[in-house]
Amino acid sequence: MNIEDLKNNKAFCLHPWRTQIKNSLGHIKLCPTRNDFDAHTADLKEAWNCNSIKELRNNMLNGIQTEYTCKACYKLDSENIPSDRVKSFDNISDVEVKQLLSLTKDGEVSVGPEYLELSLDIECKSLCVQCNRQTSQQWKDTTPFLVENAAHRVIKADFRTRHVFNDSEYTWSNQGTDFWDTFWDVIPEVKDLYLSGGEPFDSAKTLQLISELSTKPYAKDINLIISTTGKFIPEDLWDKFTAFKNVKLQFSVDAVKEKAEWLRFPLQWNDFVNNVRLADDNGISYEFITNIHSLNLPYVPEIYQWIWDSKLKNLPAHPIKFTFNHRPSYLDVRFVEQDTKQYINQKIWDFYGANNSKFDESYFQDLMGCLDFMWQHKDERRNRMIREFVNTIDKTRNTKFGVLFSELDEKL
Repeated sequence: MNIEDLKNNKAFCLHPWRTQIKNSLGHIKLCPTRNDFDAHTADLKEAWNCNSIKELRNNMLNGIQTEYTCKACYKLDSENIPSDRVKSFDNISDVEVKQLLSLTKDGEVSVGPEYLELSLDIECKSLCVQCNRQTSQQWKDTTPFLVENAAHRVIKADFRTRHVFNDSEYTWSNQGTDFWDTFWDVIPEVKDLYLSGGEPFDSAKTLQLISELSTKPYAKDINLIISTTGKFIPEDLWDKFTAFKNVKLQFSVDAVKEKAEWLRFPLQWNDFVNNVRLADDNGISYEFITNIHSLNLPYVPEIYQWIWDSKLKNLPAHPIKFTFNHRPSYLDVRFVEQDTKQYINQKIWDFYGANNSKFDESYFQDLMGCLDFMWQHKDERRNRMIREFVNTIDKTRNTKFGVLFSELDEKL
């Protein structure tokens, strides 16, 4: 089988051969992209070769696009924006791809997933502005105040619907670390275990899982990746991390200093910086994940500048990875108005022009791709919604967006 032909058939993706995700609702998904695949079973082994995923694999091998499952990536592909489908080929050799395909018959793969992602619960003490009920239970008690303080009916409806909780939806992992009968059978084959949340370090279940895994002989073969706001890392974990093949901390950083504290309330910036330095000093791998939305894109240059000024010893070659916020639409940077986009565009280009000659040509590629993403839609007139949203947030928690984000505030 010609691997290059597979890569170029616009349908093939390696995630169904390598990836399994169990989200905070206990649903099993097949890739990091927001997709409509659901295995309709809570059992990892059953889901891995269920009928729907076998059909999907066969379609991909035959170059047939499966719209209901993978439309998000196909859309990005059509706009020449790197999708998770395209990025699924990163860090894997053609030899390894051929090996996986040789273990596939009629869509069934005889080995388990190499990459497993878990969101055990929604325990989190943060109220990040782009967050929702599937990642932080903290919104539950705050919702009534947000709804009461919202002046605009759309914002009021958004807070009412996005942050209404059904506690029973998040109880699937309540049996300590015995949450699946099959988990301890599956995990020895896993090469990369990704823990997300909620905030994993706020979750007693996640901490227990890390602790138990660190005692297993196969821990030395597992790359442990943890997504964190960086506000708190238990001191005893630094020693436990040494049991794993590698640990990578993905620090979420959407701005710096007081702006970061506003966006990921009630983060304390000094705590974030201290934990980054602890990772750096302990030789723990790390990178920064920036979620791009309508409130922070013009301030991304400040994140780069903070990273450079910090003089960290173990920075990766490309320290920032970007994700994009899609919902609600007023937090999607594609829908801000034209004048605001022009302002953001100029800020990023000025920064790029002043710094691009200091780095290799790929260093700012993803940053400039954020502008490509922003310009996908034109003048959707969501600025009023953005302002109503930040006013509601400020009124509820007594913060001052207009002071901290004064330049952007003038453009909204």
